[in-house]
Amino acid sequence: MSIGSEPTGLKPTEISWAAGLLDGEGCFRYVNTPSISVDALCRETIEKLHKLFGGSCTVKSRKTETNRSVFRWNICGKDAIRVSGLVYEHLIEKKEQALIVMKIMNYPRNSQTRKTLNNRLKKLKRRSN
Repeated sequence: MSIGSEPTGLKPTEISWAAGLLDGEGCFRYVNTPSISVDALCRETIEKLHKLFGGSCTVKSRKTETNRSVFRWNICGKDAIRVSGLVYEHLIEKKEQALIVMKIMNYPRNSQTRKTLNNRLKKLKRRSN
């Protein structure tokens, strides 16, 4: 028998697994709305993210050099903020990116604070690539 977390119904191991995946392969970004995505060659990995958190799953039009399909999971808006909050404490490399995703919508669209947070997010993304 496993114990799920109270607010989400997710098992702690599922949240930890997702956090590790997002820390290594995830992309936290803001373009009009916060979003998180993961590209992977394993369809089951993408489907598991979808099962845990919702969002969307797609097959990218690009393929790898060995002609393998690339699958993408994506989640946006309030759902991206929710996922960021769930995995935040387990993140290492992308912890600050997740924090920005959680905070950015607290400021008006054209505010200097939102622009500053978005610029910081872009710099962090370049550093982690």
